[in-house]
Amino acid sequence: MGDKKLRFGIYTNGLLINEKIMNSIFKTAKKSHSNAPSFISFNVTASLLSGNYQKLKKIIKTFFEKRKKMKLEKSIQINAPILCLENKFNYKELSYIIRELKPYVDFIRLSFPFQKYG
Repeated sequence: MGDKKLRFGIYTNGLLINEKIMNSIFKTAKKSHSNAPSFISFNVTASLLSGNYQKLKKIIKTFFEKRKKMKLEKSIQINAPILCLENKFNYKELSYIIRELKPYVDFIRLSFPFQKYG
């Protein structure tokens, strides 16, 4: 991927991201010379619903720290989309999650789905 100088994006629940996979992602990002950074987008909602949020938070923090150590902040951004599902999360819970993730991600995207019934 990096040999072609393309930008890449990864959408993942993050739970299988280990050090070997992180190193591969960073190696590819280092080779990419696109004007726009590549990105990894961790599906926070899936982890909240499955009870794996604490594990994901640790993986995101590790990814952030390794990226910083390798000075790849401009090569790969870290995103954390959160789907605000009705009757699943309240404002207080979401505010807490945002405050926890904010130091370790570049973008937190809140989505409020709208479904028209009938």
